[in-house]
Amino acid sequence: MKRRRDRVYRYSSVGLSVLITTLGWGGLANASESSFSLGYTLDYSDNALLVHTNQKEEWTHVLSAGLSYLENSKAIDARVQAQAAYRKYKNNIFADDTVLGLNANLLWRISPDRFSWTLEDYLTQTAIQSLRPDTPSNRQQTNVFTTGPDFKLRLSPVQVLQFGVRHTRNTYETSDLDNTRNSGAVKWIYQSSPSTTLSLNYDAQKVNYDNEILNPNFDRQDAFLGIEKRLSSNFFVLNAGATSIQREKVPDVDGSLGRFSWTRLVSPVSTFALSISSELSDVGREALAAGQTAPPNQQSVPGASVTGDVFRAKNASVTFTHRRVFGSDVIEMFKSKNEYKLSHAEEERKGGSFDISYELSEALAASVFARYVKTESAVVTPAAVFTDKNYGLRFSDRLTRNLNLGLVLSQNRRDNVDILQSYTERHAMLTLSYNDSSYRSPSLSK
Repeated sequence: MKRRRDRVYRYSSVGLSVLITTLGWGGLANASESSFSLGYTLDYSDNALLVHTNQKEEWTHVLSAGLSYLENSKAIDARVQAQAAYRKYKNNIFADDTVLGLNANLLWRISPDRFSWTLEDYLTQTAIQSLRPDTPSNRQQTNVFTTGPDFKLRLSPVQVLQFGVRHTRNTYETSDLDNTRNSGAVKWIYQSSPSTTLSLNYDAQKVNYDNEILNPNFDRQDAFLGIEKRLSSNFFVLNAGATSIQREKVPDVDGSLGRFSWTRLVSPVSTFALSISSELSDVGREALAAGQTAPPNQQSVPGASVTGDVFRAKNASVTFTHRRVFGSDVIEMFKSKNEYKLSHAEEERKGGSFDISYELSEALAASVFARYVKTESAVVTPAAVFTDKNYGLRFSDRLTRNLNLGLVLSQNRRDNVDILQSYTERHAMLTLSYNDSSYRSPSLSK
């Protein structure tokens, strides 16, 4: 197990080394800010195993340290957040462990508007079995590393031809899904008006799994039309086309590709967002997308995590955010469905969440949150049907400029068709954290 974990860390260490070298090369880091953080968390659960009977409580001591770096200059856009946490379980229900996290994204403009290089690295924890409860024994370290150049050729003031190449490596501590992806993309961009951009896109990708017996290798091609439209307080994005996948030893798969998003600025303090998509996907593709959109150091990536099969991913979400004078509101509803090609099984999740926060004073804030998810899966036998409910209160107090105190009180509940798979957990988490963001480069502090 240690050997597999070391392999997961290998690409993260390479990515971090390249980032540090690039950022320091030639004194490029001249418009940056950095910070470090230290923290202690006391975590309590009255049902640490998340089981229906024989519930056991656990107290967990967590020591954490983090570093963050942000640069925004003519040559470089960079965002790096790294974190390490040591977890000690008082009642020894789980083995003490150390968890590492990395969220790194670098865009290096070697020749502005002509030649650039991108590097991304997402090291996190994912589920080993996506339908089982989220306990430490059902988590694994996972890394997604991708890098490559982009070239731009300006054909006219309103037309651009863009080429891109990517090398991607996905590694898993436990699941036998390690794979390498090499891809190339060509995009023709046409600025038809100040508010409208059209594009023709072609992407080709070759996916090779380390375990070719368990997971079929495949070649993938995507061709689609893209439209971006800004209209008053609205922003629309539409992609429409087709995907062709040629797989080794199993039938090929062809299908449509469609993505639509609409973002509307309802008022200066309110935003509405709608997103709908239907496309062929796989576990590695979903992992990269989750890393690019998830909050830094997120410790869970949803979706399929135990199969190398190709599936049709159908997703829809609606989000409303509102900023008040003394707080904010975030409300979300979503639905996702994966339709697998080899097993012909389906897995559907739907639900919603809200987070309503209040700033009680300049230093004290509180929020109430809740999340509901219903899962129906025929991937396993017998089919699984259950609902997950999570709700609670969150408090934070800024004791000093750099010192913060946080408290989260919550309840997690799973209602399963199989009553023996149901559980209820009461959870509390007390956190004391120190954050030093005192260093800012002169160009940012002006």
